[in-house]
Amino acid sequence: RPRACTTALVSAVAMPSLWPREHGATMQLAFPVVSGCILAHAAPASLALSVAAALAFVAHEPLLLLAGGRGARKRELARRAALRRLVLLGVLACVAGVAALYIAAGDARLVVLLPVVLGAGAFGIALRGRERNVVAELFVAITLSSVALPVAVIGGVSVVAAASLAGVWALGFAVATLAARALVVQKRDGGRGARGAGVAALLTAALLIGAALLQLLPLSLATAPLPLVVLALLLAVFPPRPQRMTAVGLGMSGACLVTL
Repeated sequence: RPRACTTALVSAVAMPSLWPREHGATMQLAFPVVSGCILAHAAPASLALSVAAALAFVAHEPLLLLAGGRGARKRELARRAALRRLVLLGVLACVAGVAALYIAAGDARLVVLLPVVLGAGAFGIALRGRERNVVAELFVAITLSSVALPVAVIGGVSVVAAASLAGVWALGFAVATLAARALVVQKRDGGRGARGAGVAALLTAALLIGAALLQLLPLSLATAPLPLVVLALLLAVFPPRPQRMTAVGLGMSGACLVTL
């Protein structure tokens, strides 16, 4: 009995979490989706598709675990719990997605394919264990930002306006991802990543401001990504200590709110 209790206790402690691991990825989905709903005036189709996207995002972790992306040991420990959660979330996501497509106009339904295809690619990257390199993180940021496109279009927003919305978030998150990635590897690369992220942020800011001055972009569109770009520049020039990463997350949330 003591041995059985000890084994049960160890198994309970070692049980892997089935919730999304990356808080940054949660922001990269939440803010574009919310902004798409706002632009679409909270149209029922947009709200339903947003719910489907959120459920699919939460289902990513149990699906990855069952597919072996988290290792054989974790799959063995959490197989049943992961399967139950995946089935529940999958059914609910399908119901919400079908409802959104049923409500929406026929031509608007095609844009849903974009984040679906990109999401499949992101899942394949995670399954191979390659999601920790900078190219993969940029791809994930763009993929999650792209959900704003169908959320807005399916609610009656023009494709151009919805694409501009998704582009704002994709650009802002891409630059911020470079800076956040540089913080993680700053001890290993001697600060090269931080310098590269700083240059990328400066060039992005200069291009956005120049496009606004030359009237190539509307002022609101050109300035919308700047809070995230400025934050990325600050992180590159004044990298915080590892103990201050919570403050970095709060700063990212604040920049996202200003952009929103």
